[in-house]
Amino acid sequence: MVDMDSSEKEPNVPEFSNEGIFKDQKSIEFDDSIIDKVDMEIGAITGLAAWDITQLNTYNTTLKQGLSFYDSALSDIDHARMGHRPPAHVMTKVDKIRNELKEKRRDIKQSIVYIEVLTRALKEQWSIGKIKTELSKSKYSPYKGRTKYYDMMEQLLKGY
Repeated sequence: MVDMDSSEKEPNVPEFSNEGIFKDQKSIEFDDSIIDKVDMEIGAITGLAAWDITQLNTYNTTLKQGLSFYDSALSDIDHARMGHRPPAHVMTKVDKIRNELKEKRRDIKQSIVYIEVLTRALKEQWSIGKIKTELSKSKYSPYKGRTKYYDMMEQLLKGY
């Protein structure tokens, strides 16, 4: 540095200088993969469907109709088999159909929960981070039995 009054060079560089900050042992190679990560995240955010409240309400209504359909289908199966004692191979087919319907019903319920989270997010103007957190917390978790019958079924079905 040069002293403005005397026009002499100062021998010592002041402590606040950045001289040599990236030289020798302090040298770094900038990892520009972070630029790709930022671009990818921006692309993901801007590529979102960005549903509005009307679309979310429409999806919610449609999903609830589907839920009602599968509830009715399961109830019909239960009522149709009540009082009958068919052979095992027939019960296996009935259980297969019933399980498929229950899985579809579970998926619909999960979608309804997600739609409810997104609706709250829109109404309360959540940040992307909070939306991600709340959606993660809303994800389906495995069932935990409430009675001895759950444990009995677990034992019977072990290995299948």
